[in-house]
Amino acid sequence: MKDIMNKACSFGCIDTVTWLLDNEDHSLFDLKMAMCNTFNSNCLCKEELIQLLLQKCMVDELDMEINMNEACKLGLLKIVTWLIESVDHRLFDLNTAISHLYLHFTDRNQQIFKLLLANVSYKLFDLGIVIEQAFRQDLTEILIWLLQTKDHSLLDVKYVMNEACRVGNLRIIKHVCGTMGKEVFR
Repeated sequence: MKDIMNKACSFGCIDTVTWLLDNEDHSLFDLKMAMCNTFNSNCLCKEELIQLLLQKCMVDELDMEINMNEACKLGLLKIVTWLIESVDHRLFDLNTAISHLYLHFTDRNQQIFKLLLANVSYKLFDLGIVIEQAFRQDLTEILIWLLQTKDHSLLDVKYVMNEACRVGNLRIIKHVCGTMGKEVFR
């Protein structure tokens, strides 16, 4: 049964996977391997198949940390959204997930990035690393979004200003001075 499930996931046989999940005991499958095969497949229904596995399996049958990291790596917005809405966020390694988004920064990954930062407790990831990486990759829009949406007490605004000055990012300097005023530096 393990081989059948793994091959069905690898080839994107959504009807077969659905039938197996509905009619067979899940303990007969290696669901973590099945999910891995799905993430690594080239099938057109990858996102749909991943969502099916997530919805029909128990959380403890799958590795949610790996699922979040892979979904971020592949830019699978629907999967990341489902994971955020359905799974305890403490099961994720958000620093790793966010670093995957930085490696291939696209419009979709920007949406995922904002989704993660808007819906997950800042205690579960290192906001300083997020800011540092955004400066390194010249992601001014992300930095401004962070400054506009996150509680300023969570941000080291002096660090943001130092980095903005170091890289010569005038938009960030103007934004900080214009919206937060000089009291931030007292």
